Amino acid sequence: MITVPEADALLARHVRPAEPVTVPLAEATGRVLREDVPADRDYPPYDRVAMDGVAVSSEDVGRGATRFRVAWTQAAGEAPRPFPGPGQCIEIMTGAALPGGCDAVIRYEDLALADGWATLLDDVEVRPGQNVHARGSDRRAGEPVLSAGTRLRPPEIAALASLGRAAVRVAALPRIAVVTTGDEVVGVDAPVRPHQIRQSNGSAVCAALRLHGYPDVPLDHVPDDEARLRQRLEAALAGVDVLLLSGGVSAGRFDLVPAVLEALGVRAVFHRVRQKPGKPLWFGTTARGQAVFGLPGNPVSALVCLYRYVLPFLAATEGQTPRPPGTAVLARLPTRKNDFTLFVPARREGVEAHPVPSNGSGDFLSLLASDGFAEAGPEVAAPGPVPFFSWHLA
Repeated sequence: MITVPEADALLARHVRPAEPVTVPLAEATGRVLREDVPADRDYPPYDRVAMDGVAVSSEDVGRGATRFRVAWTQAAGEAPRPFPGPGQCIEIMTGAALPGGCDAVIRYEDLALADGWATLLDDVEVRPGQNVHARGSDRRAGEPVLSAGTRLRPPEIAALASLGRAAVRVAALPRIAVVTTGDEVVGVDAPVRPHQIRQSNGSAVCAALRLHGYPDVPLDHVPDDEARLRQRLEAALAGVDVLLLSGGVSAGRFDLVPAVLEALGVRAVFHRVRQKPGKPLWFGTTARGQAVFGLPGNPVSALVCLYRYVLPFLAATEGQTPRPPGTAVLARLPTRKNDFTLFVPARREGVEAHPVPSNGSGDFLSLLASDGFAEAGPEVAAPGPVPFFSWHLA
């Protein structure tokens, strides 16, 4: 049995980077950038007016001028005309290009406008650069804007659009399949007997994958039958980069998954981690570099292991720059019985994480009261700051 840090290190060694592909910008949301993107020109590309008002020369005001004739009105998107000269101003709108010869914008709120004249109100200061977003103050042409490894959220998409990138190189999405096991499990819409449970693990795993940008994940369920399990897992492995299993990896008589995977040529990298919940976690690879995760069958264990190990692994295959988990102050440390790392489902209240009541790793309904889980390693002996993994997107 290995420790959590050892599991992390072994997983990192078996990341197989995805190939880059070019996709339209409209399809790039949530994907991982696989190229560095520089500024194609200065940003902003001109001295941009940041307030509705009038454009003036601050030197005029410095010489004592307080009243200006409005020469014309300039809207955003109009090409600027030369400044008309001392004693005059241009009524101008937010987003417009500041005309040459002007170096400040006075807000409407600081003016009295009447009969084609703009008069400064009392005690209004006018400084060079006032209410002007200076050309190149965000980026100069050629300077870096986005780096390879960046997950593309709406702000990054906005930046790419501003840069004129109608298409962008991103990591190909890994092909993923989910297979759950167990004779006790029936379909969500199937009749259920008193000794059976409905399919929840597969639904939760696929939901988490969709939430994190993996929309097309087939889900299969196989009973505890060695021949059928081998047939279905062989078929699943034929078309995926990553196979996720849930159930069948513990130490029971019908926990058939490790042996079946070995028979199919999947080499075990590790089995069992010093953690609670999720001790039976299994990971292996094929000769073709495919990754196989055997998640525990208990629903809390399965979801915790998915968030703690699988999602970071998938992000690494896409080349995403590693992001540390969040942190929270664990308000109460559960009683320890050994030196296992504890994954503690908890509710966030400000900076604190409060453990939620639970009846164990089979009590998936307890997760409804949680926002994620805190990680308390064996070195954590008292409440305090710990990593926190959220069920939600960051």
